[in-house]
Amino acid sequence: LIFYIPLRHTDRRPYHTDRSIDRDTFPHLKVQPALQLDFFSNREARDKIADLILEATNVAMQSRSFRSELAQYVLPNPSKRSVGMPGHTIDMPTPISLIAPYILRFFNVDKMNAKKNEQLLKESTPTFGIISSQKDDAYHWMRAGQLYEYIALEGAKQNISTHIMAAAVQVDEYYKELQEITGISLRPQVFFRIGYQKTTEIPKAPRRQHHEIIT
Repeated sequence: LIFYIPLRHTDRRPYHTDRSIDRDTFPHLKVQPALQLDFFSNREARDKIADLILEATNVAMQSRSFRSELAQYVLPNPSKRSVGMPGHTIDMPTPISLIAPYILRFFNVDKMNAKKNEQLLKESTPTFGIISSQKDDAYHWMRAGQLYEYIALEGAKQNISTHIMAAAVQVDEYYKELQEITGISLRPQVFFRIGYQKTTEIPKAPRRQHHEIIT
């Protein structure tokens, strides 16, 4: 899968909804005993999960300090910075991308985009994935992250996109509501959208050079 590292990216756009994802999509996937991987494609379950994600995300975006931190990573489209998210990765026109960090810092844009976000989750996402762990500590966080890395790389090989959405597993105790909805008894650690790409022409964010991360 090493050759798919340059192709892997976070795709925040709509996915094909006529094909869902399940464990059979990844026949060589091995999940460690301390972890659990679940996919949810049932419409009723997805709608309930989507409502929770929307609520948790809105709560996160109400925090001025969180928005200020996030604004540091939202980049104008022409930016060459290797750390951050250019506006074009979420279909943001260049003129708006130039002022987006300032808007984000002072306004809860999640409220402005509520209908669009709801449509993305309920009408343009065939499957939600959740990686859970027996314990909530650094070791299990790392293992959960490694499992997601495999899914994202194998997905890139099959033209499958992924999009992590952290609010429901990191904000307050929304993870408990996520457990109630899904029946998962372990601690949810990674939540993500997953589905087949609608287009391969997806703008990607700049990446760090190898010498910046290898010591």
